[in-house]
Amino acid sequence: MKLINLSEIPIVKLTILKLNRNPYKTEDAEYFNQRREKLIQAKFRAAVYRLHKQACPVCGESLHNGEQVDLHHINPQKSGGKYSLENILPLHQICHQQATFGDESLERLKMTRSKPTERAKITDKQL
Repeated sequence: MKLINLSEIPIVKLTILKLNRNPYKTEDAEYFNQRREKLIQAKFRAAVYRLHKQACPVCGESLHNGEQVDLHHINPQKSGGKYSLENILPLHQICHQQATFGDESLERLKMTRSKPTERAKITDKQL
């Protein structure tokens, strides 16, 4: 028999449903669609973060250091780029501005587009 230490169990906070909403009513369908979209967006963002090992590809710092994180398209959508895991990079807001309007980090961004296993082999000497 094993005792459970309650302090080791993480607290999971769920979004509270509005009590006057019903998923079976047609007038409340928009509310539940928006909740579902937010959940899907959060899962996509988490997958992008995991793919890039919770680090900004431009500066190499953690994505969880308090700075705002933008999702950068390697190939812009207006040029036919897809909204997919392979075409999205999580960048700090400042790094995103450098990548969008500057030239210095474009080579590094192109290198990060390679497969995750190849990404681990890339060293600073190759950049």
